[in-house]
Amino acid sequence: MPEYIVSCEGEWWHFFYKAGYGLCFRKKSTAHFGDFEILLKDVQDDFCAISYGNTIFVVCQDNSGSILYLKYCENRWEKLTLLASKNAMPYPKYFKLVLAGGFVNLYYIINHQEKHMLVHQILNGAQKEPAVVDYITPSAQPFSVCAHSSKDISICYVNGQELCGIRTFRWSQKSYTPFVRLPIKTAVFSPFIKVKDDDTFFISAITKLDRFYNLIFMLREPDGTFLNETTVYLDCDKNTMPIIFEDKDKLVLEWIENGNVMMSYSEDEGQKWKKPTKYMKGNTTSVSVYNIFYDNKYLSCCGFSDNGTIHLYCNHKLLESAPKVKSKNTFRPKGYEAAEFARNFGYKGYKETEPEPEYALKEELYREIAAIRELLAKHDEAICSVLKPKEKEEAPIAENEDDIDKIVMQNEQNLKYNSRQAVSTAKIVVTGQ
Repeated sequence: MPEYIVSCEGEWWHFFYKAGYGLCFRKKSTAHFGDFEILLKDVQDDFCAISYGNTIFVVCQDNSGSILYLKYCENRWEKLTLLASKNAMPYPKYFKLVLAGGFVNLYYIINHQEKHMLVHQILNGAQKEPAVVDYITPSAQPFSVCAHSSKDISICYVNGQELCGIRTFRWSQKSYTPFVRLPIKTAVFSPFIKVKDDDTFFISAITKLDRFYNLIFMLREPDGTFLNETTVYLDCDKNTMPIIFEDKDKLVLEWIENGNVMMSYSEDEGQKWKKPTKYMKGNTTSVSVYNIFYDNKYLSCCGFSDNGTIHLYCNHKLLESAPKVKSKNTFRPKGYEAAEFARNFGYKGYKETEPEPEYALKEELYREIAAIRELLAKHDEAICSVLKPKEKEEAPIAENEDDIDKIVMQNEQNLKYNSRQAVSTAKIVVTGQ
């Protein structure tokens, strides 16, 4: 079964199935991968893994045939059952995960009334229910999926009438285009596609001619025109699963035959192919297909593992260094690039935007008002005594004329020097004569 290597949080994560243990993984941030850990026990060897930013997505099936969906984010795993098995019988579902439009898309096969249905399900979108793409004919590699730069998704498969063709999921319309048959007259097995940024299709497959199985290559141009097929290798195994990848200026075809890795390449985008060669390996070396997801890119390549190191049969030195750490998405206001440029280079006329005022929450404001009211209630008497108007004092009563003269002189003196003391309003009472 294929193995998966994904980048997450500055580390490489290697997912694989180990007999007697279940679904396992190990991480690599230095020169070698560390010890493996068990992710899930009691599961089948049929699984798929992919990463997007700092999140990992894994889909597998348990021993009862139920489809499990695992998501790793912020140092924790979440598990969800996507589809519960009715008859508790597991069977190969050939899981494929692909990113498109910022969403994770899952493809797999369901057996229904002795037929096989190819199913598409968007895992983290509004469309939760799986949608049937078409009936399909099973093989070692029954279908291949690849995302376009335009967010569309193309699938190459052999349908229920044993015809090999392509359908494309238009992301903007959320619907599939009609089935377009490949111009191949013989039986087709294990198709594989890779789509370039200009929507050029690279297609490889196994075809049957009489009693022989041959590896062929075909190119589909962006306008939908198929070029004539090219035979790359004669008399190969029926269960051969070819893969295509670009290595610098070469287009490479790799496949595993009798435990050995075979390779052929083209320098003119598939018009002519070099004679296939076999990679030499040790008797104890077990080769596998590694599906690598990094930086929102995808590479499928043959290789083998040796003492914590994975060697790939290509010129990519991808796993030699740690992957880039994905920064968290932060909100940036419109025009922040120009403001940042002006700030760094000290251009005149640039003004720092004033910070927005900090607004208190309504609940906190209510709590503060209640505390003030409680404080005022405790000092109510003191406040009332201060605010209470002062009672008018009775003026002294003069008993004789001499006292009258003194009061009059005092009032005149106060008015003359603008004294703060109030003018005396003493009652003048004349007694006697």
